[in-house]
Amino acid sequence: MTRSIFVAWALAVPAIVQAQAAQPLTLDQVLELAARQNPEVLIARAREIEARGRLTTARARLADNPDLDLFLGSRRQSIGGSTPEVDFNVFQRMEIAGQRGLRIESATAQISQRSADIDMAALTARAAAAAAFFLALHADRSREVAGQAEQLAGDLGNAARARFEAGETAVLDVNLARVEQARAKRDRLSAEGLLERACGELREILALPPESAVAVKGDWPGAAPPPLDALLSRIADRPDVRSLTAGVTEADAEWRLTRAMRRPDLVAGVGLRREGGEPVAGAHVGFSIPLFQRNVGVLASAAARIDAARVSLDARRRALDTRIRSAHKQYTMALEALNALTSGGLPLIEENEQLARESYQAGKLNLVDLLVIRREGFAARRETLDAQLSVALAATELRLAAGTF
Repeated sequence: MTRSIFVAWALAVPAIVQAQAAQPLTLDQVLELAARQNPEVLIARAREIEARGRLTTARARLADNPDLDLFLGSRRQSIGGSTPEVDFNVFQRMEIAGQRGLRIESATAQISQRSADIDMAALTARAAAAAAFFLALHADRSREVAGQAEQLAGDLGNAARARFEAGETAVLDVNLARVEQARAKRDRLSAEGLLERACGELREILALPPESAVAVKGDWPGAAPPPLDALLSRIADRPDVRSLTAGVTEADAEWRLTRAMRRPDLVAGVGLRREGGEPVAGAHVGFSIPLFQRNVGVLASAAARIDAARVSLDARRRALDTRIRSAHKQYTMALEALNALTSGGLPLIEENEQLARESYQAGKLNLVDLLVIRREGFAARRETLDAQLSVALAATELRLAAGTF
């Protein structure tokens, strides 16, 4: 990608975003937008372009520009008068210890590192966007549940008022019903606040305009996790591991380049001078003598950089192994907890609420017992939503740890 194409594409992002933000976003759309226009991804792409510029410089046949030496003077003649003297030389310093190849190797490794950094930025952006998507989906579903609770609380208030006016119950039931209506409204407003917060996170991650309307649609993940061995085998393909591996290669090339700079360079040139009034042309051949500057400190720093890069790579591999194992276990346990809710008492909630409502209207159940049954039912629905969110976030963490987005 050239610089002009990159800039033009970046300027076109707002128009693309506004066209897509008008409709509710699915998870696939959110992941695509995150990988395409997240600010960290754009920064990583710009750094890759910068690294490619370094490779262009490294491919130059000669690392130094030629030096020009010009002397103009005059020589006094014994018979009187003077003659002009000109001494003109052009020198070129040439590296003969393979420095150009090492510079190309180092620059190529840096490009590989920056390309992996782009993938890592996209992976991180996708994971953050997926988490925000599921939080928004959870808040949206919670708002629906709270809206149902608010509507039922209104129906219950009407029923309590009707029974009170018919003399079948005391004013206490009416007051309890009004309190329940207020609590249901509070729960709905709280869910709407959480939804706006999650949508705000999506806007930030996806670089959407601040005033854009964001909505989500989709379902919860519920598939069984992949085999642990298959996930662990993907550690080497994870972008940050590839970046660190390329970093080791770059550090090693820089160390060998530092060693090569301790060897003599060839200095060649051509010259033209006048001797005895006659022009004389010739060639210069010499070698630089690395006698005083041996790059001892630079060489030690380059060696330490290799060690640090290798330690970082080994540490990241071990950390990812532990992280994947933990995320896999968390996902499995979250699925088991969700299944315990969905296969246990959740299917009986609506039946219990319907029976309790009919019993209250028939005068067989007091309002306090009805409220307890309703609260238990909506608590179970909210707990199910929380369990579904836990599964979704655990799946997101597992995919992030394994690099499988």
